[in-house]
Amino acid sequence: MNQKRDVQQVTKPRETIRRSEEYKARLGAASLLLAEKMEEKRRAWDSK
Repeated sequence: MNQKRDVQQVTKPRETIRRSEEYKARLGAASLLLAEKMEEKRRAWDSK
């Protein structure tokens, strides 16, 4: 199964998609927000 996937990657390299700066900024902000929420949940779990 792995060999088949390796061959596929060699024959057809994955194209990179160029993202806009606005998209990157929104993604970064969402990621930061999610990280903060995860940290809050972890702290709440630790305090139990």
